[in-house]
Amino acid sequence: QHFQQENAQVPVVNYNGFFGFVASCAGLLNLAVLLDCFRRQQVPAIPYTQLFCDDRLNFVRKPLRLPLRHALLLGANEAGNYYALVIKGGPGE
Repeated sequence: QHFQQENAQVPVVNYNGFFGFVASCAGLLNLAVLLDCFRRQQVPAIPYTQLFCDDRLNFVRKPLRLPLRHALLLGANEAGNYYALVIKGGPGE
C-alpha cells in the first residue's frame, strides 16, 4: 500500500512472462531489456497484456516513453538466490 501511495507513477513490468522463465538466463534477459529501455528512453509493454489485477499499479500495457535514469532489477531463482540491482543509465550513457 505504501508503494502505491508514494510512487503510483512508477511503471511496473515483467518481461519473463512474455519470453518464458529460464532460470539460467532470466537475469541476463531482464538486463538486456533494461539496457534497451535506456537506449530508447521507452518502457516496452508486454504484448497481448490487456488487464492487470490491481489498478493501483502502473502496469505497462502499451509502450511508455519517459526519461529513464535509473531502474530497479529484481529477481530470484529456484535455488532461493535473490538479487536486486539499481542500474544507472540514460541517453548516451
